[in-house]
Amino acid sequence: MNSAMYDLLKDLFTAYEYDVNTSYDFRTGDNMLVAQKGTEKMLIMFSRDGSYYDVKRMEEMVRAKGGRGLLITTASFSPETQSFAEQNGISLWDKGELEVQIGRAFLSKAEGNVPNMGLSAPEAPSLVSDFFALGADSTGAVERTYDSTGDSTGLSLQLRSLPVNISKQNAMQIAGDNVGRIEHVILRFVPFWQYRYRFDQSKQYKSKTMALYGDGDGLVNALNGENTFAQYAAQDKAQIPDGNYEVIDSTILREEAKRIALKEIVKEHTKYVKVNEVVGEALIFENKPFKPNPNDITIELNLIYLPVWTMKGLARSIKINAYDGRILGKAMNSDAEFV
Repeated sequence: MNSAMYDLLKDLFTAYEYDVNTSYDFRTGDNMLVAQKGTEKMLIMFSRDGSYYDVKRMEEMVRAKGGRGLLITTASFSPETQSFAEQNGISLWDKGELEVQIGRAFLSKAEGNVPNMGLSAPEAPSLVSDFFALGADSTGAVERTYDSTGDSTGLSLQLRSLPVNISKQNAMQIAGDNVGRIEHVILRFVPFWQYRYRFDQSKQYKSKTMALYGDGDGLVNALNGENTFAQYAAQDKAQIPDGNYEVIDSTILREEAKRIALKEIVKEHTKYVKVNEVVGEALIFENKPFKPNPNDITIELNLIYLPVWTMKGLARSIKINAYDGRILGKAMNSDAEFV
């Protein structure tokens, strides 16, 4: 949490005569301010770079907690980010707007007036898109797509995910006889923390110097914490060939995922080097581990989703990676929960 910025924002909204408290969202792992005045409730979050992902997390928090959402940055917002925020009823302040608001608030206070924030009235809840509504297509978060003849080809979901390369029919063919007669099929979007890391360090042990360097990508499963080193190109929209789908909430928050990733990165890049030392008349050898310092590893995380076809038969169930067609795990009893 950027404590200095949040202290400034708390002073600012207090000047606008809001009751302001600090809050923590356990669902997304974000800190925020909750500003209330009468029946008005505003969730306020600071974003360093004004990214689309921060706006998306802001939208999720508003949907979970109610009220209005305000995302503030000292950078700027891209046109795509502004469009998404407008569709979802999220207010944005860039550096210029923040400076105006600070000046307006404290100048009004100096003149003995009650400052006016100038924000428009909150959107009606029905105008805020529901990311997880099945078949919702009225706000732009979920849109129906059409081919050149005008026939519907499925849904387009505003969700950063790997593409759905395996159709429902192909997935059923891959499942084959594994589950018997298929009773139910659903496309589930499973959350993963995708990260990019880099470090360049030098370790010294007695007379031995070891250069340690790493530059790579990985994924942490946001449900079970499993880590893998891989790189995937996610898309901003998921094309859904069938209206029956589910977006699964992550249970592992950003900071926990970062801790898991750093532990695995250190393990992956630890080098064992044979060093020798003369003790008396004896020459002693030992394998010395050289590990990168996790505090000096730069790591960036973003939440993405893997599409998975979940098929349930009368007796068994199976899951198939909708990105590459691999069968994930073994078929299991149909009443078992799995992701």
